[in-house]
Amino acid sequence: MQIFKNKLTTISDPAAFGLDCPLSDLVLLDIETTGLSAINDSIILIGCVCFDSEYADNNDGEMIQIFADTPDEEPEIIKAFSDIVKDRKTLVHFNGDRFDVPFIRKSSEKYGIDDPTTGMESVDLYKPVSRFRNMLGLIDCKQQTVEDFLGTERTEHTTGRDVVREYADYVKTASSDDLTKIIDHNASDLEGLVSLLPLLSYSTLFSSAPGVYRAEADSYSDASGVTREEVVLRFHSDINLPKPVFGTKDGCFFKAEHSKGDSGEGGTEGIVKIPLVSKELRYFYADYKNYYYFPEQDQALHRSIASFTEKTHRIPASPENCYTRKSSSFLPEWDAFRVPFFKEQYDSATLWFELTPEIKKDRTLLSEYALYVMKHILEKSSK
Repeated sequence: MQIFKNKLTTISDPAAFGLDCPLSDLVLLDIETTGLSAINDSIILIGCVCFDSEYADNNDGEMIQIFADTPDEEPEIIKAFSDIVKDRKTLVHFNGDRFDVPFIRKSSEKYGIDDPTTGMESVDLYKPVSRFRNMLGLIDCKQQTVEDFLGTERTEHTTGRDVVREYADYVKTASSDDLTKIIDHNASDLEGLVSLLPLLSYSTLFSSAPGVYRAEADSYSDASGVTREEVVLRFHSDINLPKPVFGTKDGCFFKAEHSKGDSGEGGTEGIVKIPLVSKELRYFYADYKNYYYFPEQDQALHRSIASFTEKTHRIPASPENCYTRKSSSFLPEWDAFRVPFFKEQYDSATLWFELTPEIKKDRTLLSEYALYVMKHILEKSSK
């Protein structure tokens, strides 16, 4: 077994990305194996990055790589890794929930030793990549693809198959060249993990309502030349995004990007555009059995009122015609974000709520609505 240690360059404060833990609790993890099966294959290298008190002042970390000279040393490197992480609480990795963490767990069980990752919070950077892939314009969710997208300038492009072949050669010949290639590949993955930490800022952006500071109505001509109306919400967030994120769905548009602003304070500037319709919509009463429908007036009235009218002018209401009509300006919703809500028809999927003068002045509500629309676009674009 060999252990390699190197100082890692300064990183930003993890709290800026939504990691609620001190640096001393943080461990970045990447393993190398002889294959994909923890039962039939072995861990040959456990690489990690830790941030101890001696580095905490400037956020520098220490890269530790624990290498097995032969597959028989797998239990030794697991135990060595366990000693490193025993007092740490947060494990960060890329797709480690599907590979690294269960591989370590099953390998530990194979040797009857305690799993060193037990009890640690698992933070998988693959998850925000997968969730925001379409809104970021990524061609796939591979780590090196994301690193290229963020501009990490990675020059090492060894694959997992290359590592398996190089390790097989190393076991036979103890070639220093093969060892260097394996160590360098793992080091590049660990350095890449550090550079990918800002990906967590996208999830943080969608975790709380942004601060809408301006709301305005606008109009435009669509591709058919028809004049459309929309509400434009502009917001600011203290979160720093590494790259712009944007998306569109159901006539809504969203974009957010890092902006230093006039004062250079940093943060994110965003815009949400939502279609505004001005027309007649219907409010459907849920307890239709307590209503009568009046075809001539095209509306329903409660039995307590309708009982005083001529029976020939009314019929028992059904779910489809138990409504009252209202003409106003409305904004879309896809569940009961705001009540009362209106529909075009009983079975319409899109709901609408009235844009009242009070709502126009309510910055808190508009901020919550901006987040609501952003989440709707994200949900639809990630499918």
